[in-house]
Order: sequence, then C-alpha cells, then structure tokens
Amino acid sequence: MKKIISLVTASIMALSFTLSISLTAFADETVTEAAAETTEAVIETWASRLAAVDSFYALAGSPEADKKSPFTDVDSKAVDWACQNGIIAGFEDGPFRPDALVTREQAAVIIYNYMKSAGKDVSNIEGMAIYEFSDYASISDWAVTAVRYCLNSGLITADEDREYNPQDSVSATELAAVINTLSKM
Repeated sequence: MKKIISLVTASIMALSFTLSISLTAFADETVTEAAAETTEAVIETWASRLAAVDSFYALAGSPEADKKSPFTDVDSKAVDWACQNGIIAGFEDGPFRPDALVTREQAAVIIYNYMKSAGKDVSNIEGMAIYEFSDYASISDWAVTAVRYCLNSGLITADEDREYNPQDSVSATELAAVINTLSKM
C-alpha cells in the first residue's frame, strides 16, 4: 500500500513538474501581467481621512488628547488628538467624515498642520513653484499655504502633466511614503 501511495505521489509530482514546464512561456507572460495588475491595484488603494489621521497619530507616538473632538461621526483617540492640536478640521456642515477619502489638498493641510504642531519650521511657503502646476488655480484657498509648504519641502510633486490634482484622492502608498519621509525629518 505504501508503494502505491508513493508511486501515485511521484506520478502527481512528475505531472505537476511537466505541466509547469510546458506552461512556463505562458505563465511568464501571465505572471508578469498579473504582477502589474496587482501592483496597480495596491497603488490604487486610497487613504481615508481616518487612516491619514491614524498615521500621523502613530508618527507622533500616539499621545493622549486632553479632550474629545467635537465630531459626532467618529470616536477615535487619533481624531481627538489631531483636532486638539489643530491638525484637522471637519467639514463646514460639522462632521469629520472618517471614511471619506482624503484629497491631495487635504493631505497637504494635514502635513502642514502636523509639522506646525510638532514645532517644525513651516516658513518655507514663498516662491513661485506652485505656479508650475498647470492646475494651480484649482487648489482651494484654504489649502494654498499648505500646498506651497509641501511642494517647497519636496513632499509633493506634480504628475507627468505638471498637475497637482488637488481634489484627487491620496493613495495609501503615497500616504505611507510621506509618513516615512516625515519620520526621518
């Protein structure tokens, strides 16, 4: 009985090996395409407002806040801390909207306010570099200073069309890269 099981196992292994060899050319192309699609899917994982705040909260060492945030749509120590330190604000109608995707201009404001709250020099807001973005006029007034700071500090860049795309969502990968850069500053 053991010989039969061993023989069956060996036959299955040989068949698997033969099948894998005969599919190698096809698989190489398919795996490459699948890897590209997977990479693209990972890049296209967007960061929520809560995820962004959680990331900065962790970067700051997860300090305790003295008071709760005024937001009724979220219960989060990270949001309490970020609100108390002037890093975030809610929307004009009052909520924080934790599951909303964070936009590029919102991310710039969060970065700028985080750096201010951490006692970092954020005076690097002068210059004409922001006008290099072909869509600079679409940056909201409340975000212009923060975008200037992030641009001048090398934390943000234009895309291949020289656009900032201020209302586009920030990917989780972009957020992680910024957090990594800030952790070294």
